[in-house]
Amino acid sequence: MGDGTNFVVVFAGELLQVAEFLLKMGLHISEVMQGFKVAAGKAMELYTDCVIDTIDINSAELIKVVETSIGAKQYGYHTFLSKVVIEAAREVMPKKASSFNVDCVRVVKILGGSIYDTQVVRGMVFGREADSAVTKAVKAKVAIFTCALDIALTETKGTVLLHSSKELKDFSAGEEKQLEMIIKGIADAGVKVIVTGSGIGELALHFCNRFGIMVVKILSKFELRRLCRVTGATALTRLGPPMAEEMGYCEVVESIEIGSDRCIVFRQGN
Repeated sequence: MGDGTNFVVVFAGELLQVAEFLLKMGLHISEVMQGFKVAAGKAMELYTDCVIDTIDINSAELIKVVETSIGAKQYGYHTFLSKVVIEAAREVMPKKASSFNVDCVRVVKILGGSIYDTQVVRGMVFGREADSAVTKAVKAKVAIFTCALDIALTETKGTVLLHSSKELKDFSAGEEKQLEMIIKGIADAGVKVIVTGSGIGELALHFCNRFGIMVVKILSKFELRRLCRVTGATALTRLGPPMAEEMGYCEVVESIEIGSDRCIVFRQGN
C-alpha cells in the first residue's frame, strides 16, 4: 500500500459519497456519525483476524514496515534509506513511543556527495563554517546568545565632545577594555563554544580567538531552539558570562568538510 496516503484519500472520499446518499434519504447527521462509529468498531474487530505478522519495535525486521513507506517515494534507495531512518528514530525514541517528537530528527542536505553518503549524527549539523579561527572543541561547555556578539549600542543617539587625540584614544580603549572583560569573563566560566543568533563584531571575534573560544553564528531562531535542546543550554538575551545552569555541554564541536561543503557538527557521543 506504499505509505497509505492515496488509500486514505480514496477511502475517505467513498465514505463521504455514501454519507451524501444517506443524508438525501432523510437521515440526520448524528445518525450517520453513529453508524460510522459502529462500523469503525466492527472493522477493528475484523482487523485482529487479518493480521498475518507482528514485528517488535526493536526487531531487525522493523525494516519491512519502513521500506513500505519509503519505497513509495524513493524506490531503488528504499532499502538503504530505511536503515538510516530506523537508526535515527531509535536514537531519539522516548520510553513512551506515543510521545515521539518528529522534530527531533532533522535532515541536512550537503552538496558534493551521493545519497549513499548519508549518515546519522547524534547531535546537530549546520551547513556553514565556524566564524572563528578555532574550528574544534572537545568536551566543551556551550553558551548560546540570541543577541549580537558586539559592543552594545544605546537605544538613543548621543553626542560626545572630544578635545584632543588622547581623549579619542581613551574613548576607543574604554570600549575595547569593556568588551575584552566580557569575553574574558565568558572564557573564565569555562565556555569553549559561543553560539550567537545575530551578528559578530570584528573586535569581539578577535578576543574570542585570543581566549581560544570557537564562535558559531546561527541566524534561525528555530535552529537555536533545537540546539538548546541538544546541548541543554539556555538561550541568553544578554551578553555576559553565563551561570552554570545556563550553559550547555557537547562532546565534540568541529568544522569538517563533507562532500564539497564545510559543515559544523555538534556531536553528542559517537
